[in-house]
Formats: sequence, structure tokens, C-alpha cells
Amino acid sequence: MKVYVTGASGFIGRRVVARLLEQGHSVVAFTRDPGKLPADPRVEVRQVDLLQLAQIQPAIKDCEAGIHAAGLGPSHSETAMQAINVQGTRNLVASCRQARVTRVVVLSSAAVLEAGDTPYRRCKIGQEAAVRSYAPAFTLLRPTAVIGPATDSEDLRRLADKLRAGGTIWIPGGGSIKVQPVDVDDVAAAAVAALDRPDTVGKSYVIAGPEPGIAYRDFIDRARRALGAKGSCAGVPLFPMRIAAVFAGLVGLAGPIKAQLQYYSVDHVYPLAETQDALGVAPRDYDAMIARAFGSAR
Repeated sequence: MKVYVTGASGFIGRRVVARLLEQGHSVVAFTRDPGKLPADPRVEVRQVDLLQLAQIQPAIKDCEAGIHAAGLGPSHSETAMQAINVQGTRNLVASCRQARVTRVVVLSSAAVLEAGDTPYRRCKIGQEAAVRSYAPAFTLLRPTAVIGPATDSEDLRRLADKLRAGGTIWIPGGGSIKVQPVDVDDVAAAAVAALDRPDTVGKSYVIAGPEPGIAYRDFIDRARRALGAKGSCAGVPLFPMRIAAVFAGLVGLAGPIKAQLQYYSVDHVYPLAETQDALGVAPRDYDAMIARAFGSAR
């Protein structure tokens, strides 16, 4: 099958391209900057900006299906996320529908299932709405926090640098909440598996690490050990943060504090039986994924 991949030069997109090639597919890599992709004679590279309809329509015309891996994470502004995650997705799936390239696997986020209201969650909900409106044969994948070699991810590289510096990591609530990070290669495997399984059309699946998750503080400690770094973790009580959020709200600055309160107040764990039955992808264990992610930056 001839498959386009958006965000092909990104952290997840590169792994999706590699997985598609392993499974014998022909790959068309969509990227705004072709220079960021390593040369590979098996991959056809097309320069595509998802905000430019005129670039999308000719790029997809000879493709049979796609994996939409382009997107911005929560560290970006809401304006930027709305543009890329929502409008870019709307442009893509509308163009695909017009060109009758209807099969698409879209990487959304488990954030859509969370409580609370954050800019990232709003943008991912908007992205999914665009997919449901325009893409007749879609599958939505909702990864949790995606980790992999820190040398390949700006966010993970920043965390690695912070841990390597030593000292105390202050965690709201003490870090007892459970999280379920997932390895980037498991996300790529799930995306390609979904593409090859017609019974996943119209459905959504959480892609996450093993149940029952891992305490956030334990995750940080394991990452530090993988880096060979020293330091400690300490908790920040949530009650003072709630008071701070009230006062910050008086001047319109409560958003970031509220987002942290929402995140560090509840577990972020999801059942995986349906995902594993549908896609046949079992997540790797936390020791392996954390060692790979942070050992690479040692």
C-alpha cells in the first residue's frame, strides 16, 4: 500500500516511516522541511505545509491511505496548536476526502479523556472533531505521554538536562499519581497495525504503557538512574497551589497553575485490553522504555 505520513521528520513520524517500510509498504513522507529527513531511496519525500491546501491536494493524489502524525504538544501556544492540530488536520482530511483517499489513522492524545480544561486538550478535541466530520474511514489513536531516545526529543532532552544537573526535583502532590507513558516505537507499531486492520475504522484506542501504570515519582527516579545522575525528589503540597490559583485568577494568570493542579491530582491510567485485542501490540515494560529513553542521553 502507498501510504503518506504527515510529520514524517518528527519524533513519532520517523518511527512510523520506519515501521511502514518494515511491513513492506511504500512511503510518501510529508514534511515542511525535507532537510530534516535522512536520505532513504525507499522513501519519497514531499514538501507539504498542512496550512497550505494548495500543497496538500497534489501531494495526496496517488496515495492509498495515510497516517497523520503531525502535531504540536502542550509546550506550544494555544494559537500554534489550534493552527497545526486543528486547522491542519481539517485541511488534510478534507483534501483527502475530495481526492477519495479516505483511509487515515490519526494520532490524537489521551488528553481528550482527561478531566479539566487545558489548551492542549481543547485542541485535541478539536482535531478529533475535524476527523469525524471529514474522514469517512478513520481510526483515532490516543497515546499517553510518548517517550523514546531523549536525544531525539526536545521535551525529553530538557528533562534529561534537568535531571543530570542534580539537586531536587519538586513535584506537585509528591508524585504519587500513577502515569502510563508509552514507548515511541509502540505508538508507531500501533499506527501501522491499525492501518492494516479494517475493523478498526471509526474507532478510537488508547495507546499506553503497561497497566497499572507507574508512580510519577518512580518514573523520575528511574530516569535519573538511567542517566547516572544524582539528586532527589520532594513534594509540593497541592493546597498552597490551589490558593495561588485563586489569586492568579484575579489577574488572569491561573491557567498554568490550574493545569498542573488538574494533572497532579488524579491518576492517568487506562485499560488496555481492547487496544491489545484490536491491534495486537503489547507495550514494552517501564524499565526497558525508560532505560532506552534516558540511557541514550547519558
